[in-house]
Amino acid sequence: MTRRSWVLWAGAVLTALLGTIASDLAEMAMDRWGFTPPPTIPESCPGAEFDDAYGDPFRRVIEEVPLFWARSTPSVLLVLVLWWIGLHRGRPGLGQAAARAAAVLILLATCFRLPLIALDWWVDPGCVEFWGTVRRSEIARGLCTAVSLAFMLRAASAVPGIPAVPFRRGRGWRTLPAVLAMGLILSADTVPQWTTPPGHEICRDGYVLNASVSASGDRALSFLCAIRENRAMPVGLTAMSDQELLGYVRREVCGVIVRDDREETRRFLDRTGIDVTAIGDPAYVCPDVRRKEKADGKRAQAEYRREIAVLKERCARRTASGGRPVRRVSEMVYTQYGVIEGGEEGGRGPAKTVVDLVEVAPGSLVIMTGAEEGHACVTFEAYRKVPPLRTRGWEQVVEVGYRSPAGSLAFSDGDDIDGRAFGGFTLAGKGSYRVRIHVRGRDRAIAEIAPPDGTEEYLIMIYPGTGGKAVVRRG
Repeated sequence: MTRRSWVLWAGAVLTALLGTIASDLAEMAMDRWGFTPPPTIPESCPGAEFDDAYGDPFRRVIEEVPLFWARSTPSVLLVLVLWWIGLHRGRPGLGQAAARAAAVLILLATCFRLPLIALDWWVDPGCVEFWGTVRRSEIARGLCTAVSLAFMLRAASAVPGIPAVPFRRGRGWRTLPAVLAMGLILSADTVPQWTTPPGHEICRDGYVLNASVSASGDRALSFLCAIRENRAMPVGLTAMSDQELLGYVRREVCGVIVRDDREETRRFLDRTGIDVTAIGDPAYVCPDVRRKEKADGKRAQAEYRREIAVLKERCARRTASGGRPVRRVSEMVYTQYGVIEGGEEGGRGPAKTVVDLVEVAPGSLVIMTGAEEGHACVTFEAYRKVPPLRTRGWEQVVEVGYRSPAGSLAFSDGDDIDGRAFGGFTLAGKGSYRVRIHVRGRDRAIAEIAPPDGTEEYLIMIYPGTGGKAVVRRG
């Protein structure tokens, strides 16, 4: 080997080692600027999200494959050995091919985050802050790796006895200042680091996100207050500035939460000391978690609607009478606050309670259920004359008088935010009616703490009739 070859190979090895030292120094350089108003937290940072979703295989390669330890110094040494063997066997192309292949693999394995950081900076400079100290360390290591690979490729192309091809001063050299400028921009602190003091108003209520904490940035800070107060992370992490801690959570924690794999969660706890199940709600910090929660919510809502549809079909079969009403409606009615509430406008007068089951007044008919909340199976039937009396199979049957001031009695569904109501039961318009209420499962609902939907069943018959006297037909 010539002296020039030794110098090039030494430069490749030393700059690779320097990358490790530079990254360590970059991570240690944590500025403390005190508290200043935080920047707006971006809604989406594609680079960080990609790193959360697909960065683990690259990180495992760097951590577990010895050739990529110490900024790939072993790989550079292996290429040196192959180049030396190729020279002594008269095959200099062996070292050159090994150098090119190693350069590609090293760039993919160790510098994959650099284009992601650049992408986030291009999308929104605020995204870069989520990378925290990783931004500075990755750029420091990336620059050293690039110089090391340049030395390695140049050294592998230098064959003793063959004149070296000089570097071409073309567009490649003119792009070097642009690359360095981009590195300086990304490694610089575009905004001061901020740390939320314990006495700040956002931390006053601990991890409770009350209605006043509405902005995404405030909710993110409230999340940080929670994990610091609950000590859900090692002290070394919670001592970071807010920016660095948010960046760490996005890079290392969000992906583990989204994948929700028990074995991975256990390994992550063993490796980092972080129990992802105890760090609160990271939805305002992790976009993927927020999207997953929305998707899970939609699936749960669809499943819930399917279950209610099945219960509704069963309800119609179990509670409908054998009579021939003019109008019949069977529904799973949400008994919010423990009532099935019916009413209409224009009612005035005192209310009367009958056997702790029904409260009736002009323009108001309220049935008190056993469960405080939940879905009860209810069938409403409207008749033009008195329907046949059937008490068999029901635990309670009670009749009350009702005066309709407008002829528009309707029952509301407490679970419907659009104000869905079931009406059309006062067939004779305003005037006097009788209401016969059949009850089943109410005592069971009272006895159980959280009875399943459909435990209570009601059949409510409404027909014209005079007299306000209440009559207990059964129970």
